[in-house]
Amino acid sequence: MSIFELKRVIENNIRNIKYNIDFYESLLLDEPDFLNELKSICDPKKMQEEINEWTTFLDKINNDIYTQCNHVFIHDYIDTYPERSQPICYCKHCLLDKKQQ
Repeated sequence: MSIFELKRVIENNIRNIKYNIDFYESLLLDEPDFLNELKSICDPKKMQEEINEWTTFLDKINNDIYTQCNHVFIHDYIDTYPERSQPICYCKHCLLDKKQQ
């Protein structure tokens, strides 16, 4: 597995955990026993701690990618609204944003 594939897996994992937190918080259950069991599995605090751990690991991976890449930065614009755009700068190889010096 390449470091880019690992990065993608971790980003997906973080996204899935965030989705699970949102899902858990939106549940309205009438069965207290089931709710208690679900809380032990889907505790939002535990899931947030897991997100924090994965995010820390992802930051390390991004840093490694950033330091090892032979960057070719592209300056571009993204549309934020139909009539508004925002400038961006990213590497065409690693896709990471240009770090501020």
